[in-house]
Formats: sequence, structure tokens, C-alpha cells
Amino acid sequence: MKNALTKKLLALGVSSTIAISGGYLVGQWEGKENTAYKDMVGVVTACYGQTKGVKMGDVFTDEECEKDLASELSKYNIGMKRYVKVDLSPQEEIAYTSFVWNVGLGAWNSSSLLKKLNAGDREGACKSI
Repeated sequence: MKNALTKKLLALGVSSTIAISGGYLVGQWEGKENTAYKDMVGVVTACYGQTKGVKMGDVFTDEECEKDLASELSKYNIGMKRYVKVDLSPQEEIAYTSFVWNVGLGAWNSSSLLKKLNAGDREGACKSI
């Protein structure tokens, strides 16, 4: 069964990987705030944790938040896969896309998790999350 955010992301035409990552992993854990706010470390944030170009006082529609999330997750999915040297199951791709969205591409590219995954240690990579 799909949740509402997953359905909306699919309606935007993103892959099921992006939709599931956003709807079940990012959206449920991050929550959504349509009005910009300062997060716990003082970074101006809005929607599902987006920070790029967000200024205090900005207000976003639900549709803008969803489109931004879809765009961000797509970018992180492409970046994540660029450094993976093994085939990923759909579930692994979803999990690693969400992970990279949270830690960033730089941290992913130098992570022990990625080294384990590329060495074929899928269990070790999974445990590293």
C-alpha cells in the first residue's frame, strides 16, 4: 500500500525508487514544514529538510515541497549510483538513496559503507547504515 507522499511523487513522474525513498523513508522521518525555520543547528530549512536557497520568511506550497523533494532525491540517487560498482536490488537502491540524501554525496563517496558494498559485503554495508 502506498502512502500519500509516495503517490504524489509517482504522479510527478519520478521512479518508484525515488517515490518510495521519499514517501516512506525521508518524508516520515523528516516531516514537512511549509514555512522556513531554523533547524536545531541554525540552518534555515523548509519542506522535507531542504536548505538550498531557503530564506527565513519563505513559504512553500505542498506541491513545491514535493517537487523539490523529488528533484533532490533524483540528484542523490544518480550521484549514489555513480560510485557503486555492484548491482543493487531495488530495496538497496531505496535505502542507499535515502542514506545519501541524509549524509551527502561527499560522505557517501568516502564511506566505509560504500567500500563494503563495492567489495561485495552487502551485510556489512547494510549494518553500517
